[in-house]
Amino acid sequence: MLPEGPNRVHLGPLGAADQVIDDESRILEIQRNWRKLIGVEMETYGVYRACYESPDPKPRFVSFKSVCDFAAVKSDSWQQYAAFVAAEFTAEFLRGEWAALWPSIPS
Repeated sequence: MLPEGPNRVHLGPLGAADQVIDDESRILEIQRNWRKLIGVEMETYGVYRACYESPDPKPRFVSFKSVCDFAAVKSDSWQQYAAFVAAEFTAEFLRGEWAALWPSIPS
């Protein structure tokens, strides 16, 4: 299944939590306090915590997300497509930006 219209990239602050937030009232509360927030997720939080708590030198990390559902409205119908889009975007981004991101690490 493919989307009816073109894909869109949304750039902006993304919140990360150590738990699933699937209560609509909690989502509205977060939106009131963080108006520019474009999403909340939990997978990147786990990566962040692992890197933050690791010994020096701490690893660098980056996260690229492709959204396939919205909090309390869960569906797996777009999960495979969203994973593909995120992987393709990540590969293209890193191909084009690796040297600029980490000039001291050979590509």
